[in-house]
Amino acid sequence: MNSYQPFLIADFSTGLELGKEPWLLPKDAFTTMEDAMIHRGVLEKRRGYTSFMSTGQGLAITGIFHLMDSQGARIQLVADQSYLYEHVSTGLTMVSHAQRGSNPVWTGQPTDFIHWANWQGKVFMTNNLPVMGETVSGDGTGTDGIQVYNGSIFQALRPDLSGSGDYVDQCAFLMVHKERLILFATLEDGTLHLQRARWCKPGNPEDWTNDGFVDAPTGETLRGVASLRDEIVAWFSNSVWLLRYTGGSDLPLRWEKVSSVDGCGAPFSVVAFQDNSLALGKAGPVLTDGMDACRVDEKIPDLALGFDQEHMNACFGMVLEDQSQYWLLFPFAGSESADRVLVLNYENWSWSIFNLAFNCLGLHTLDQNTIWLASPPDPVKDMSDETWEACAEKWVTNSVQAGYPMVLAGDRAGNVHRLNNSASDGENGEIGFDVVSGRWNPFREYGVKARLGYVDFLLETSPAQALNVDFFKDTRQTAYLTRQLAFDREGEKAWVRLYSGATGAFHRIRLYHKAEGQNIRIHAIMPWFKPAGRIIP
Repeated sequence: MNSYQPFLIADFSTGLELGKEPWLLPKDAFTTMEDAMIHRGVLEKRRGYTSFMSTGQGLAITGIFHLMDSQGARIQLVADQSYLYEHVSTGLTMVSHAQRGSNPVWTGQPTDFIHWANWQGKVFMTNNLPVMGETVSGDGTGTDGIQVYNGSIFQALRPDLSGSGDYVDQCAFLMVHKERLILFATLEDGTLHLQRARWCKPGNPEDWTNDGFVDAPTGETLRGVASLRDEIVAWFSNSVWLLRYTGGSDLPLRWEKVSSVDGCGAPFSVVAFQDNSLALGKAGPVLTDGMDACRVDEKIPDLALGFDQEHMNACFGMVLEDQSQYWLLFPFAGSESADRVLVLNYENWSWSIFNLAFNCLGLHTLDQNTIWLASPPDPVKDMSDETWEACAEKWVTNSVQAGYPMVLAGDRAGNVHRLNNSASDGENGEIGFDVVSGRWNPFREYGVKARLGYVDFLLETSPAQALNVDFFKDTRQTAYLTRQLAFDREGEKAWVRLYSGATGAFHRIRLYHKAEGQNIRIHAIMPWFKPAGRIIP
């Protein structure tokens, strides 16, 4: 009688894989991966969030960013659909506008996100794509123009191109490059220039009389920009371009086409990391290194087609460098606002999906090391919002050290949340976990069925934690067996065995639960098989 043979699945790297038939997948691939991720070779449950601050206005958060003032201090800023707020010790306080006072500064929709850049002790902001016919009044009291804040004065910036009243009323994006503030996709005196890059005189964002601009030779709309090494990559509707520095006095910047493979369908999906830029194209994510561009959704083909195509402007992307992840907030089919997160681990190019509904993302830097809450709490000394016993962080984690970037998310009700710092969503909110393996049979190339004796799981132990495990065979959609995988074991890690005994052409398992306060970490899965007769007699 043949004995069972182990087939170790460890050092996970594939993640979500939808590009092949389940029986052809790598053994560490998953056909479903919700609220789970691969991190440094371990299958983990995603982390939760806690409340951080609120505007109190009930408007959608459209920007979480910062001002680097003239003294080098970093000042946390938050914007919603109408106002700008500064983070102080007591929370968020509204910033009064020089021309508008406490009246709304912006009149945009929840998806009119803030694009911003720091320069010379000021932060420059713009909040939407220009619209034909919109203008800003000459006294600067109009809304939705370019704004600037230096920590004390918040006012409109309306570039005068001639010195006699030829104004830039709006722009879609702005960046600082080679000592120039550059405006992209501009509205100038009521005329749209959706392929234009316009810049100020070197070193002087108050002087725009240099006639400094260049239009990309395309009829497409500019949809996003990012820094890429020493250049600027510009994403258009169906192509990718570089705005390259020439050093010439007459035309210091020029357009160079990179690729016509695909462009950008969601303006705020654009990010840069590891000398690449990534954007969401019409059918999926596209990557460029400045020399070429290509689709990078081989593992998740057509997944982006499940996004709500009429509300792609609700997508918002950001890189979480400490996790080596790219997060893309997106609206699932039928949703007007983002209610899912597509997560890319760019160390191993594994994908997963989180069930989170936020409007935008940003970063906040801790001013001092976290001090854990005492029991009872000490309002003078305590800096964390949770007790040591309830905290999911490790004692030496860098995420509680001063200067570490804290990931924040804004919702559509004026609230800002801290991400990845809890084992629950909000206060006592349950987090799901749902992964489904591919179809396993180590003898399939010989045309032989497999008998699954049992499956061993190498777990990171924790009290009062458990997963449900469903066992399936062949192509059946109904589980023939359900077991519970308990994490309450001795030691830091432990092997736990679940028995099956079923015979089939293929086998797969589903691991799932929905619970609060549980940190699931699985280091290895090892099914044990033996041959059990031919698949086709």
